[in-house]
Amino acid sequence: MSVNAPHPDQIRAVNLRSLWLEWLQRAAKELNLEDPETLIFTDSEGILRAPYYTADGPFANVPPIALDLPANEPSWLAVAPVSGSTTTEMNKRALHALQHGGEAIQFDFSLLSPEKVPACLSGILPQYAPLFIRGMTPQGLHAGFSNWLSAENIPFENLQGALLHDAVDLLGMDEQGWTSSMNLFEQDLPNFHPIGVDTASWRARGLSAPQETGLLWLCLYRYLSIQSGRVSTKKEHLIVTLPFTLSVGCSTEFFDELARLRALRTGVTRVAALFNAHNPSGRQFRIQPQILVRIPPESLPSEDPYTNLLRLTTMSVSSVLGGCGALSLPPFDADPSTNADSFADELSLQLQMILRHEAFPRLPIDAGEGSSYIEYLSHAQGERAWAILGELADRCTSGGTWNAAGVSDVLNDWCKAGQDRQRQNQVSGKRIRVGVDCYRVDETHLNSEAVS
Repeated sequence: MSVNAPHPDQIRAVNLRSLWLEWLQRAAKELNLEDPETLIFTDSEGILRAPYYTADGPFANVPPIALDLPANEPSWLAVAPVSGSTTTEMNKRALHALQHGGEAIQFDFSLLSPEKVPACLSGILPQYAPLFIRGMTPQGLHAGFSNWLSAENIPFENLQGALLHDAVDLLGMDEQGWTSSMNLFEQDLPNFHPIGVDTASWRARGLSAPQETGLLWLCLYRYLSIQSGRVSTKKEHLIVTLPFTLSVGCSTEFFDELARLRALRTGVTRVAALFNAHNPSGRQFRIQPQILVRIPPESLPSEDPYTNLLRLTTMSVSSVLGGCGALSLPPFDADPSTNADSFADELSLQLQMILRHEAFPRLPIDAGEGSSYIEYLSHAQGERAWAILGELADRCTSGGTWNAAGVSDVLNDWCKAGQDRQRQNQVSGKRIRVGVDCYRVDETHLNSEAVS
């Protein structure tokens, strides 16, 4: 998955009559710039950027990436986030969400003890509503689930979903912790997966898209290394398919996020291939990823809540077109009412229903395929994330021994740098501008039309 990004010298050598260069010259003229090439720059991740991308430009020669996709990919799950300090409040919010378009629930149990889990889940039918859980240990969650399912006489195999661990916590867990968690759930709750990774909070704190993607891939590689020691097959040539849930963040950079999710999905296959090539057992693993785009409330500014509806819409569309399997949107108001039928809660779910039933009646499996700009960004972000994966892997391994103690410090430094860049961009007013036009520009157009 090499990146065929043009070198600045190649850009200078582009035929002066090309559509792309005509657009570049036109933009420079409107912006009163002497040199059109000043519009071309390299961003903080080393990705070359330009204001226009056209079918005959130097960015259009990247071959399409290969996505491992099913023949018919189902619609994404509309996931309702539920948090609170009391079981009554959380139970009302969850049941209300399921009655108003919610297809799954993402619970934050960080303020609850395991014995309160049954009351929080009362009345939920798990065979129809997968559960994504944050903020509880595998042992505590297993005990809470067991009490709930037994009390309501629900078959244990009906429970679907995953337990989401913060990426740093998951990387810091020793092999025994991983193995005991998986063994605990496989015996009683075979369709609920106790090992999933969540990076959404890190993204909200300033981590870039390639940095987050590299972190997710590192967790996936660690998961494969643990599973390799657990899975036994009599025929070593058999392929073992493993489910793995990745909970990721999102920004309002529409095209970047769409491309990032495509790169993430491609990289899942690439990570598995890398592991299989070096797996001493000879077993071959295939990952069945479940990608949940989770937008934390802290991703949205509190000063203009109604503009957050536009932000959430942009994030939703890029996530869905990028191929997410589930989507969790927070209330558009950072300080919503505590009532279980909060308007802000309900509107976040209805936004997904509107997009599904009115905007995407026949959604293609890979909506970004064939766009030169999206293909270029997918390649560029994927290669940058792959380099970050190598950097993080070097920090986590020493002499063949796994040690992720320093990862948190690295991520905190990256987040601080990302926050500083965001502040600088806000102060300077600089933004990446993208224009797409497939029509030939001639002198008549240059003299009669204004550039938006």
